Amino acid sequence: MRCLIVDDDNSTRVMLQAYLCDVAVCNVANDGYEAIEAVQTSLEMSNPYDLICIDLMMPNMDGYDTIKVIRHLEREYSSKGFQAKIIVITALNLAEEKEALIAQGCLDFLVKPVVKTKLLKVLKNLGLIESNRGFKK
Repeated sequence: MRCLIVDDDNSTRVMLQAYLCDVAVCNVANDGYEAIEAVQTSLEMSNPYDLICIDLMMPNMDGYDTIKVIRHLEREYSSKGFQAKIIVITALNLAEEKEALIAQGCLDFLVKPVVKTKLLKVLKNLGLIESNRGFKK
């Protein structure tokens, strides 16, 4: 599995990489612009990300706008309708915004600080791994 972790907080990026190292090859981006560049490059190379973990509150370009651009790029580059599975990782309470995020194509969200077992359970529910212990599919 290929994963892109998008967060302006270095400790969150490092933590998510550590949680996912047994089940994914991870790349990181510090903001939305870096994420868009990474996604576009992966699509151009026909090697798209399976999973994108993205923060909403980032400088330069927030997660909301980044997700919109990513979905546009996927439609532009993918003739087969491929879409990465997007999980929002945030410190915000998203109860009011959950429907809007789902409409943009986000499949789940986790509140910071992320707990590894919860993250792996989400990945299992999305069909990206076989068990919440992190065994590879």
